Amino acid sequence: MSLLPHAYPSFCSHRPPPSPTVADEERVFLISEELEFRTGETDGEPTLVWRDLEGDIDEFYEFVASGTNEPTRAFFETCMYRAMYERKYKSSANALQDKDLEEFIRQWVLPTVQRTSLSC
Repeated sequence: MSLLPHAYPSFCSHRPPPSPTVADEERVFLISEELEFRTGETDGEPTLVWRDLEGDIDEFYEFVASGTNEPTRAFFETCMYRAMYERKYKSSANALQDKDLEEFIRQWVLPTVQRTSLSC
């Protein structure tokens, strides 16, 4: 699996590193709500998406997890939500139920386009 810039809805973009050095290939960040983490699918492959906190508000990274099975994807996703919970509430997520993590689960919100009729 690798982190690749990927085609993304028009409201999001990917900012490639300025030069391909080792330092530019690694990003370190805390797992928190600010990442706006969510999952998705691209070309039938599961994806993990999060905000680039060093970039503009509309810049995201998309990790395409090629060949990952559903249980592995779900496990990773749950681990992310548990880490967000622990960071926000500063307490262990060990005894939580799935419903306790719902506040961290984001859904795609695509901008709506208003259409108007043109009369000649």
